[in-house]
Amino acid sequence: MISLAGLFIYITLEFLRPEVLLPGVQEQVMQWVALATIGVWILEMILTGHRWRPFPSTRFFLGFLLVGLVSAGLNYVSLDRLLVSVGDQIKLFCIFLIMVQSIDSEGKNRFFLRFLVLLCVYLAAGGIAWTQGYAVPGFSWDNGMRLQYSGIFKDSNDLGQMFAVAWTLVLFHLVNGKGAWKKIVDLLVLAVLAWAILLTQSRGTIVASTIGVFLSFRKRLGTVVPAVFALVILIGMNLAGMARMDRLSAGETSAEERIQAWSQGWRRAPREPAMPRSWPPGWPPRPRPSP
Repeated sequence: MISLAGLFIYITLEFLRPEVLLPGVQEQVMQWVALATIGVWILEMILTGHRWRPFPSTRFFLGFLLVGLVSAGLNYVSLDRLLVSVGDQIKLFCIFLIMVQSIDSEGKNRFFLRFLVLLCVYLAAGGIAWTQGYAVPGFSWDNGMRLQYSGIFKDSNDLGQMFAVAWTLVLFHLVNGKGAWKKIVDLLVLAVLAWAILLTQSRGTIVASTIGVFLSFRKRLGTVVPAVFALVILIGMNLAGMARMDRLSAGETSAEERIQAWSQGWRRAPREPAMPRSWPPGWPPRPRPSP
């Protein structure tokens, strides 16, 4: 399907970034690719009579989109920023629809996962090379000397999370797959991804990677052993101070804002106990103010 090819081009641009590959090219080229892909997909659905496949994830994503639109409308003061936010969310939903409706076979699914891992490994290797002094465009350090890229990976945590996704997919194949040569390649790829994850110094990525360890070994060893193994990894990294795992302080901006949001969600106004109907008027007595 042509729309599926357009989807792969769009995802490639999301990872590699047109402003990095071709300096001077406007970033709007991604929007043009997305709109063209959506238009071709709609035509393909109509002309080929492709049967719509309902998935629970589609309904969930649609509900998430509606909540996001309402939230954007209530929080954005500028109309321009609101329109950009709404457009991005609708675009993501359309890309999601193309993905789940077009990838309709195991072969396409495997190709897409391998393609995704390849893009992640490219970014990981490029980030490592940049830290070693090679002129790889797009990479930089943030204020905390954490590896970051361009575009949607400008945040070190977002870049690390994509590395964690690739880490989990490759590790799962290493543990549960077949083929000696493939597993040798898996080990090399895992080493590159692990190095890149440490460069991002993202604690959320470390936690996600250990969850990937648990999921990869759970099929073979059950639940308890992989859970203990993942916990030992987290404790060991905390004691060794790797990737800021020993700095779990609520005073940091990234942690403090989350704690404030959680506290607002859990906070409730104090309520007086309901008075049973059998109690006489004036009971229970109110405490007298101290003199």
